[in-house]
Amino acid sequence: MDKRKVQKTGGSTYTVSLPKKWAEERLEFGDHLSIEKNKNHLKLFTEPEERKKKRASIKFDERSQTNFRKIVSLYLSGYDHINIVSDEEFDSTNLERLVQDNMVGMEVVGSNESRIELKNLVRYEDLPFKQVLVRIDSLLKDIIDELNRGMNSEEEEITAIVDEKEQEVDRMYMLGVRQLKQAADDPEKLEKLEIERESECVSLRVVLKSLERIGDHLKKISEQVERLEEVPENYRKYFEQAEDSYRKSVNALRKKDLNEAEKAIQKTRSNPNIRAKNLGKDEYLIYKELEKSIERIEMLSDDIAEVVMNISIDEEVQNELINNKID
Repeated sequence: MDKRKVQKTGGSTYTVSLPKKWAEERLEFGDHLSIEKNKNHLKLFTEPEERKKKRASIKFDERSQTNFRKIVSLYLSGYDHINIVSDEEFDSTNLERLVQDNMVGMEVVGSNESRIELKNLVRYEDLPFKQVLVRIDSLLKDIIDELNRGMNSEEEEITAIVDEKEQEVDRMYMLGVRQLKQAADDPEKLEKLEIERESECVSLRVVLKSLERIGDHLKKISEQVERLEEVPENYRKYFEQAEDSYRKSVNALRKKDLNEAEKAIQKTRSNPNIRAKNLGKDEYLIYKELEKSIERIEMLSDDIAEVVMNISIDEEVQNELINNKID
């Protein structure tokens, strides 16, 4: 870390010199710098035109999943224009479907026999990060309601509805990861995405992953429920306690409330587990899968509540420091 001495010039102007190597690589005489002022530090940035929309081109691979993984990596890294090119003709139908099914905002804007052009059409101000979290929570609550109906009735078809909503959770998850990566790199985007501090990005990434994994386990539960003629009452109650843990953790997240997070953790860690007993092999495997997924939802809810505690207590400490300085 370079250290610079603050000097006073002209009687009232404070100046700090820039590291020579950094300045020579990025600046010319007469250039302007943008300054971001946070609670306890300043950041310098070159002018916005230096942060142009990111573009990339990749070579088409005969393996569709390989192409898709490359596109996902570029999408999550904040690229807005992605071209897939080939020296030979190729069928882009499957790849276009994968992109449209999994990436919010990324659309096919041009294609021919040897090229696909993808472009991100979502503006940050149209969908701030908090709205992404709200949308994921809404989808997960819909899935939970669907599972409760399936467990408490003879309704047979729930997996199709759950699968559709869980796929939408995955799409929103990828959008959220993309947003957090960009916000961590660019304070201008941090503000547009309505994320309060850069330091929150890592914590919110943990929350996102926990929500995405909860969606995965809810999907697994729906598959096991459909295999059973009837879900026993003790398993319905076990699922209800996991649902309660989830709702308490998300409520704490929404409020960024330290006390609510502590209550959620205490509730989750005091919940009893259940274990399958006296069952045939096939039934035993079904119930074990149910138990594992419900238990994982409890643990992931606990992770969310812990993150809320970390964010909330950090805010309290920062506010205390500011108040002490003012006093």
